Amino acid sequence: MAFMGLTLAMVAIALFILNLLRTLGAVLLAGGCSARSKGHPVLATGLQCIGVILLIPVLLSMASIPVFYIICMLQ
Repeated sequence: MAFMGLTLAMVAIALFILNLLRTLGAVLLAGGCSARSKGHPVLATGLQCIGVILLIPVLLSMASIPVFYIICMLQ
């Protein structure tokens, strides 16, 4: 039973971190777009690159959900 509680806590922490990364990545992408429109291309590129790097784990976790579902169904 303790294992189940630990697993749920780990899932909750992972979801919290992924939501934080998603929010921060989206804010940095929007900030990069705003900086580009104001004529700061170097700042815009840096902000957008950091935003995309932060969004990569979110995209990978979303893509792996169907795979984990299929694996669980086959067991």
